[in-house]
Amino acid sequence: MEEVEDYINALETDYGIFLFKLKAIENVITEKDKKFGLQVVRYDLLDYIYDE
Repeated sequence: MEEVEDYINALETDYGIFLFKLKAIENVITEKDKKFGLQVVRYDLLDYIYDE
């Protein structure tokens, strides 16, 4: 049973890191939106990431 718990903990950690990276990507893209008006590209990228 301990192996299963370790596996679940590892998944949760990976998922947390993924969400953190996703937020960082979103922030970077948002900064570029202000300069280049890439709003549409940003939403396409986020749709792609969440669909996967």
